[in-house]
Amino acid sequence: MKELSVRRQLDDSFQAEVDSMDETETFSLEISRFCFDEESMQDILAPFERKRKCASLTVISSRQLRNFFDAFDQCCDGSATDIAAITLVNPTQDGMESLATQLCRETIRTSKLNINTSITPAIATSLVAIAEGTTLEELDLSHCYWDRRAVNCLIQAFTTATNLKILDLS
Repeated sequence: MKELSVRRQLDDSFQAEVDSMDETETFSLEISRFCFDEESMQDILAPFERKRKCASLTVISSRQLRNFFDAFDQCCDGSATDIAAITLVNPTQDGMESLATQLCRETIRTSKLNINTSITPAIATSLVAIAEGTTLEELDLSHCYWDRRAVNCLIQAFTTATNLKILDLS
């Protein structure tokens, strides 16, 4: 498995790693403290566009996260992108909304989602959409700070989510 990473900025080594991947190779991608801009988006999405299998996607404290998830609409010619596990650390509200939209549209499909952030009512609304509108099987919220107002919103969603098999709140 190829391990790709982008920390703070994109450099030529990332593209070289992507270019060296063969057609059957699986990859994991970690993006940390990066600002998703139009110029770098194509390079980061290249392994997805080339239909490589993604075992895990981890995004840590990155700005303009919405741009990243919104770009999946265009990058894969309308076909679904399968990502085995997605981990988001400190996602923005609009980034969570965009991920929820892509998961509900099945532009992105995943069976496991791990969120590590403060669960505000707005973030809870995105999680409700994901729990109710996707085939997500596992949701890990074990490293979250909970806003009291968000708890009731999520309880309702988790009791009606039919596909969710594992919910980690420890």
